[in-house]
Amino acid sequence: MNRRRFVATLGAGSVVASAGCLGSLMDDLTTFASTPATVTEDALEAADYEHKGTEEMVETREFASETVEVTNYISQYHRTVEFPGAGSIEAAVFATITSPQVGVAGKDFNPLDKRDDDEIVELIQEQYEKLQIDGSVGNRDVATLEQSASVTTYEGQAALASDVAPDSSDLSLLDGTVSDLTELDVLVDVAKFKHGGDHVVIVGVYPDHVPAESERVTTLIEGLEHEA
Repeated sequence: MNRRRFVATLGAGSVVASAGCLGSLMDDLTTFASTPATVTEDALEAADYEHKGTEEMVETREFASETVEVTNYISQYHRTVEFPGAGSIEAAVFATITSPQVGVAGKDFNPLDKRDDDEIVELIQEQYEKLQIDGSVGNRDVATLEQSASVTTYEGQAALASDVAPDSSDLSLLDGTVSDLTELDVLVDVAKFKHGGDHVVIVGVYPDHVPAESERVTTLIEGLEHEA
């Protein structure tokens, strides 16, 4: 699984796979769509992150004779980190996932409603085998989108990979498609909240030897834009 699919798989698998509970309430094709949560250019510049792309993920599921279509969005950002003796490594990842609240027959449905940060971390762990996430080590509140988001930080280990030489600067975190692997201690920031009818999930993965990286992630969260 490559970096681009690390968070994207979480978005598609966790949000849509549980939609079967809606089948008996649907008539014909019912469509629900979120809007992307992205980081402003000012926040990206301040945090020194680069936007790697925003992906639309449309899932259509059949439940008996009824069909439900759900559109989620995943936006991903990376930052290059300097490692003593190893050069520049793309080793900090930040992503946002948006998933729509599904309203049918006066009731609201979304698997993320009942998932706390620990459960979201379990989903990440299941989807990416070369990222080992351990227990939480703290939390902080970050102001974003006119509310306060509770961000939980976990410690863990990730695979640092290179498809060239072990000492090359052409390295990246969360790749897992090559053979030269080295474990790297990381911190994982996770947050979930609602905004404008969507569920917003935030995931940040970065080396724990960079003390200021959590402040950069805070800047990214504070700089979120999301159309209500």
